[in-house]
Amino acid sequence: RQRDDPATLLTTCDTLAALLDDGDSIDELEALLPQLAHLTTRLPADWLLTSVLERFVLRVCESNVHWALQLTWIAYSGLEENRPEVSTGDAEVHARCAALLHRIEQAVVYGAKMVNRDTLRSAALAHNVRRWLDELKSSMDLTGGMEPRLVEASGDGRSGAGEGRSGAGER
Repeated sequence: RQRDDPATLLTTCDTLAALLDDGDSIDELEALLPQLAHLTTRLPADWLLTSVLERFVLRVCESNVHWALQLTWIAYSGLEENRPEVSTGDAEVHARCAALLHRIEQAVVYGAKMVNRDTLRSAALAHNVRRWLDELKSSMDLTGGMEPRLVEASGDGRSGAGEGRSGAGER
């Protein structure tokens, strides 16, 4: 429900990060690994949720080789299923699986290059501004180019505010 809310995502990321300290929690979360991998590779790349999930998964891979190996096989199967030669293949998913495989290798060998909170916040801000601009454009299209506040203030749409002013000036 609140997947676009930056505050909720940061709280979720912190909660997931706290689970990393408990070995039993990692074992329990292993059942969710296929779903996490699917979301990481299939959600739109510019969504904040995607970067938060990828960040979490790479953090687990950094400390848990078993997870890294399982995630590697899941990403590799996504890479094979979405090859460009296959008629049902999705080129975007193929590219994201290839990038995820590369990042898993980095996480295991060198340590994951983590996104810091400032980058995460700026991505959230950019996402929310784009969303607000899209909503503003669509509402302006519906109101015939007028700003929605002006349409509401005029009452009947386009002519209410202008007529009221001209009537007051004639007296």
